[in-house]
Amino acid sequence: MVSMAAAAQSPDPVDLGRKLFQDPQKGNCVACHRLASDDIKRAASVGPLLERLREKFPDHATLVKSIAEADSLRPDTIMPPYRRHRILTESEIEAIARYLETL
Repeated sequence: MVSMAAAAQSPDPVDLGRKLFQDPQKGNCVACHRLASDDIKRAASVGPLLERLREKFPDHATLVKSIAEADSLRPDTIMPPYRRHRILTESEIEAIARYLETL
């Protein structure tokens, strides 16, 4: 059982994912992607517009894989292999996926 203190210190995965999405030392997803339904506005246009991702990725594991190892799904992508290059941890990849599912 998780103590109340530990639960209070655990960051919400959606909030953590949003922070990682913007963090230039981690995901830095905003460098390439735009969002349609969030207050993070960027003029980036290298990657696709990120919207309705629950529709596009109804299987959570596929969304995680598209973040972690995008080249395994799209060999011509320029998106970094976040898992293989150890740019993001598994929990960070999961948090970003949870955030993207809210868009």
